[in-house]
Amino acid sequence: MSIIDDLQATSETKVVPTYATGLSRDILDFPVKTEKVFFQTESGRQKEIAGQRCVVREDTDDIIALVSDKYELVPHRRVVDAVEEGFFRAGLGLFNHQTEDRIQTALNHNGARFFRTYHFPDLAEPVRTGDILQAKLRVMNTYDASGAVSVTLDTYRVFCSNLCASWGSDFSFSLRHIGNGDNEMYAKMFEEATHVVIDRFGRLITKYKSWNDWRISEDNVSLYLDMFALKNHCQWLATGAMAQNFEGTRWSLYNMMTAVVTHEYTGERSKAGEFNRIRICENVGSFMDNDKIFEMNSDELGDEVARLKDKAEKAKLRRRAKDEVIDAEFRLEGEDKFISGLSRQIGRE
Repeated sequence: MSIIDDLQATSETKVVPTYATGLSRDILDFPVKTEKVFFQTESGRQKEIAGQRCVVREDTDDIIALVSDKYELVPHRRVVDAVEEGFFRAGLGLFNHQTEDRIQTALNHNGARFFRTYHFPDLAEPVRTGDILQAKLRVMNTYDASGAVSVTLDTYRVFCSNLCASWGSDFSFSLRHIGNGDNEMYAKMFEEATHVVIDRFGRLITKYKSWNDWRISEDNVSLYLDMFALKNHCQWLATGAMAQNFEGTRWSLYNMMTAVVTHEYTGERSKAGEFNRIRICENVGSFMDNDKIFEMNSDELGDEVARLKDKAEKAKLRRRAKDEVIDAEFRLEGEDKFISGLSRQIGRE
C-alpha cells in the first residue's frame, strides 16, 4: 500500500478511545497526502524535481510542507489515538474523568505542526510547602520534518499556573522513523515512552528542590536576566521578570522568568504563538540548569554580560553595514536601468 493509500485509509476510519470520547478532535481531522513537485522551465515545460515531495492538505489543497520523497507522513490523529492508548496502558487512566480543559491542542504552519498537552492532576509533587507541580505530557508531530514524533515531560506550577517546560533529552522520548507500522506498534511505543518520561518526573522535582535551596544575591538578578536576554534576543522577558517578586533563590528566579513567558507572552510576537512559548520556556530551563552560571561571582557575571553586549553591538553593526551595501546595490541597479533606458530613448530620437 502506498503512503497516499495509507493516509486515505486512516482518514476514513475514526478510532477514538472510549476514555477520550467527547473531546474536540475536529481540528486534527484533515486528510493529507504527498504529491510530486514540478517546476516550469523558461520554455514552459514542466519538469519534476527529483527526491522532493510536497505535503498537501486535501480539504483546502494548500501546500503545507516540502519534504524528501523518503519522508513518511503520520497523521496527527493517528498519533493522538496511539498516544492516548499508550497512556491508558501505562496506567494513566485519568481519561475516565478527563475534561476538555485538561487537554490543550495547538496547530501551526497551517496544520503542518501539532502539539497536544495532557494535564495529570493526580500526578503531583511539592517543591516546597504549598508550591505543587503537576505533571504534563506534551505530544508533538509534524508534516514538515521539523521534528520527530515525541513525548515530553513538562510540569505545571499550580500556585500560579506557570508552565515549566522541561529541556534536553532526559525528559523527552522521540519516536523516529515511525512511518511504517500498524496502530498496535504505535500504541506499544507510546506506552514505553510514557513509562520512561513519567519515571523521570521525580528526577525533575528533585532538581527543582535543589534550586529552591540554592540562594542567590538580589544584586545579581538583573545580571542573570540580562545574560539570558542577550543570549536569546528577548529583552522583553528580562524587563518583565524584573517586575516579579524575588524570594532569594534560584527557584524563585526561574519562576520570575516562566511567569513572564506564561502570562505576558502573546502570539502577536510571532505567528508561531504557543510553539514559541514552549521553546522559550525550554531555553529558560536550560539556562537555569547551568550550574557554572550560578557559581560565578558578581564581577564574573558583569564581565560576561559586558562581553555579550559587545558581541551583540558588533553583530548589529555588521547587519547595518550589510543592509547599507544592499541598499547601495539596489540604487546602482536602479541608476543603471535609468541610464540604459535614457540611452535607448536618445537613440530613438
